[in-house]
Amino acid sequence: MATLRRICAGRFPTTVEGPKGDAPLGRRRRERGQVMVLLAITLPLILAFGSIVISVGNWYVHKRHLQTQVDAAAFASGTQFTGCFADQIAANTAIRKEALRFAGDPNREPLTANLQVHEPEDVHVVLNSDRYWASGDAVDDVTLSTTLDNTITYPGDPDPPPNDPSDPCETRFLDVKGTDENVPDLWGWFPFTPDARTHARVEIRKVKAISGMLPFAVPEVEPGAVAVILADEDALDGSEVLAATEISQNPSPDPTIDKFNVYDGLVGQIEITGRDNVSVIVLVSKADVPDPDLTDPSLAVICGQPGVRCYSGAGKQSGLALVHGYESGSGPTPILRQVDLFGCNDSVNLSGPYFSRTGDCSVAVTAEIDFGAATNPEARVHDNGACTGSGEPMTQGGSTWTAAVTLPEPSQFVGQVPLTISWKVAGSGGWACFAGPVARPYVANGKSGPIEYLALQAYDTNGTLLTNAYSIPKEPGMQPITFMVTVGLRPPLSQSTLDDEAVLIRFATEDDPSLTQSVDCDVDSYNYPSPYDSMPKDSAEIAYGCVSPYSVNPTLDCSDYGFGDLPPDPPPALTEAPDCAQSKNGQVSSLRQGLSARFENPCTPNYWPDPPITQEKIQTLIDNFGTDPRMVTLIVTEFAAFAGTGAEIVPIKYFAGFYVTGWDVSNQSPGCYGPNGETGSPWNDPHPIYGSAYLQHPNKWKLDDGDVWGYFVTPVIPAPAGSASDELCAFDALGTCIAVLVE
Repeated sequence: MATLRRICAGRFPTTVEGPKGDAPLGRRRRERGQVMVLLAITLPLILAFGSIVISVGNWYVHKRHLQTQVDAAAFASGTQFTGCFADQIAANTAIRKEALRFAGDPNREPLTANLQVHEPEDVHVVLNSDRYWASGDAVDDVTLSTTLDNTITYPGDPDPPPNDPSDPCETRFLDVKGTDENVPDLWGWFPFTPDARTHARVEIRKVKAISGMLPFAVPEVEPGAVAVILADEDALDGSEVLAATEISQNPSPDPTIDKFNVYDGLVGQIEITGRDNVSVIVLVSKADVPDPDLTDPSLAVICGQPGVRCYSGAGKQSGLALVHGYESGSGPTPILRQVDLFGCNDSVNLSGPYFSRTGDCSVAVTAEIDFGAATNPEARVHDNGACTGSGEPMTQGGSTWTAAVTLPEPSQFVGQVPLTISWKVAGSGGWACFAGPVARPYVANGKSGPIEYLALQAYDTNGTLLTNAYSIPKEPGMQPITFMVTVGLRPPLSQSTLDDEAVLIRFATEDDPSLTQSVDCDVDSYNYPSPYDSMPKDSAEIAYGCVSPYSVNPTLDCSDYGFGDLPPDPPPALTEAPDCAQSKNGQVSSLRQGLSARFENPCTPNYWPDPPITQEKIQTLIDNFGTDPRMVTLIVTEFAAFAGTGAEIVPIKYFAGFYVTGWDVSNQSPGCYGPNGETGSPWNDPHPIYGSAYLQHPNKWKLDDGDVWGYFVTPVIPAPAGSASDELCAFDALGTCIAVLVE
């Protein structure tokens, strides 16, 4: 009771002390209450802020995935730009189709392969549009492709939309804008959520450096000068040049020869009196030798200048054509007068029979022979310079004698085909030979270089056109003689069209068709993957492609490279790629083996369309460009870069795409022809010069030694295969381009 009274009286403390340092119990209870109040106030704020963070993060997740989709769409479309050279409508369709295949927009492409975290129907993509898709716009492909697509403007657009849609082939880029409509709010607390928007752009630029090309360097014939040299074949060495005149490049009025790069001009005046044979030699110089010295009387001096090539050589008897002078007056009989050649002239042999691209054709030889009063005259024509062999008997018709000879097929041993005529009369005791040769047609081969056409006309001193420029009377009153010489060169490389004839590239050297003009692009020690590791290195470089990258040389100067610097060891990065390459004389047999491994195992279809060309054929070609092994890249170098020694360092002028439709055949590489020898898609095309008949005769397969044919194109490669320049691709000019993701 006392204790109770004390408590009631306040004699004991009214609080209980806890352990030392603890707050009194009452205070602790008051603080707990404050925390609960604070928590009750702040928790909604924390949750609200967290929901904002999560919602914003979710929005950025959606935008990041949307970026993945537009990046993929833009990048996937890159290689489809290759078709822009062939058919821009079809190519633009292929570009749009490939982009939408990876854009993740099922509204435009139900089979799109790149769905992400979004609600699929909320993703809307537009291509080359000047704005993003917005609520209220159509969502289907048919409508968007004709409304929002291709409305973008770009610098230098000569005719901006809406007059001229900015389609990908025109702009040389594809801009992909993506919208994710109504990105979901995870908490539903916001009255609205902005659409996620982002874009990507792939540009098609000219390539600067590349790997994977074939080890072939194609000399581009862009001459500094073309000249015609007339040389007296019987003059002393060093004084044989009668005339040397530069001729001019002129568009030909003859549409049949406009496929060539035509040069023509007057050359002369030449005194034929006292001369039996005058050789016609064609000089072609490099682009940086625009004014070769033509004043020296020595052919060896003129043709020995740096950067100059003479065809078919630098000897006074090495001409591509012969002008034969004959006696026109009276004298001891028999007298051989004018000799004419006819035949071997068709759509391929445009300047035949005197200059034939194919050979293996019949030529009629007509000679005017004055036998006087001799009895039982006979004459024969021989296809050699000494009247040897039995020859071909000639048929008499008055003073005109005629026979037929067959020009041989091209080979390193055949170019000039000297024709001589032997004769016999009763009581002469045997056959005699007129001084000759009396004519000398030429069958094009490696020694004729880039010359594809050569024709002569001759005018006497009064300007009268003579009937035959290759057989001219020595009549003094007609002298001097002036010649109009027309030369057709292999044209500069250019973009092919679907209507063009196949382009023939001859990789065999001018002096030896068993060797090729190629480059040594990889070091000998490089180990190619199987099965290329078991091939000779030259073949492996063709079958697999060059591993070392190379770059464009804008100056064509290779003076910084010395012996042993090329090929690079080890293969460098694209940024360190050399811009010159080491030449080598490869074997034609290695070329065959490499091409066979690349194309024939198994045979890859030839998708280049045959006439009649249909939209379906064009679309098939374009659809397969990205994976077609027949689409290769070649090095283009300058004319006369190869001297034939295999030790030159050649500059890389640019890279060119080439669609291969045929190649050198042999027992080991029979090509890709039909079971009954069919040619044309899906099989190899016939040879541009020899057609397909030679394929049935294995003894004639040597005709195409070192040959590859097809069409020059401008391919677009993906970025990992090369590096880009700052210049946009030009689909109307030959080259190689690359797709670069720039935004």
